[in-house]
Amino acid sequence: MATATKNYNLVKPDLDDLYDVHVFNGNADTIDGKLKELSDKTGELSDLETEGKGSLAKAINSVKADLTDHMNDVMPHQDYLSQYGSDADVDGIYRVVDFKRPNGKMYMKSTLTNPDAQNNYKTVTWEFYNEEGTAIVRTIYWAITYDINGVASSKVVE
Repeated sequence: MATATKNYNLVKPDLDDLYDVHVFNGNADTIDGKLKELSDKTGELSDLETEGKGSLAKAINSVKADLTDHMNDVMPHQDYLSQYGSDADVDGIYRVVDFKRPNGKMYMKSTLTNPDAQNNYKTVTWEFYNEEGTAIVRTIYWAITYDINGVASSKVVE
């Protein structure tokens, strides 16, 4: 006597049952319908805009890697950081800018140094602070070059 599967109630003929194409077709229609429901909910892998399209897990891992890279960017979205300028030069350019978290703790300090004869700063230093805002955990230096009009034309990490 035939039995049924637990999840989708597919018919499982017994060894002594005669083959019935209607049973087979009913099972096929049930499987096809469930696969269509799943496809409608998850979409097609070929529609993904991620690099890893071999499986849904690879696609999710690709997005996770991109998000991790973004979270590790040197400068986060600045919309939550407050900026405080100090040490203005004769042209009113702040040579030091402190970036602080919403809790008031330091996130980063940007410092312009090494001005040329036209008062164009040739070096910028970014100092990143720990979560407590008390210790520098990373420093990045850039050399800035200017064109003949005094417009910055490159900023190269040193």
